Amino acid sequence: MSCKTNEPAQSGASTPDAPQFSRFGTEGLEGYLAANRSKFTEDALRDAAFASGWDASIVETTLGAVRDAERSAPTRARAHRLVRLLYIAAFLALSTGMIVNVQGMASVGIPILGATLATAYFFGSVWMRSRRIGAGESARAGAILLVVPVTVWLALTGLCLATGMPTRGFIL
Repeated sequence: MSCKTNEPAQSGASTPDAPQFSRFGTEGLEGYLAANRSKFTEDALRDAAFASGWDASIVETTLGAVRDAERSAPTRARAHRLVRLLYIAAFLALSTGMIVNVQGMASVGIPILGATLATAYFFGSVWMRSRRIGAGESARAGAILLVVPVTVWLALTGLCLATGMPTRGFIL
């Protein structure tokens, strides 16, 4: 099977030992391939994995997943930035509305809003990191990453507006 390979960082360098075969998943193999892919050719890494008892189909699938993760990194970074900006903008806008419209209650509402948005952002980020979106920078991949964090953001900002605190009781 012909595969594009990376140039090794050091010619003649021996590959580190691949993790031993495990029936419990390929996380160790995936970490090994991701950590060493820039230093050694894919053929050398593949041979080291075979020598550690990994099946050829598992190694090829895991190499594909590592390649996909590298190619989708810009899409992931863009999605994380967008979500971070949405949550910060919501906090600033709603906090400003609370300060301007209900001075006495802002000292209660703003910390609650901050804690709620921070918690939602944390869980949205965990969800985005756990998704395998495939390769490339497609709109579909971005939408998959954004669907949960943006939906939660919309729900939380809508609930905050429904309390009437940022808008003096008037829903925009």
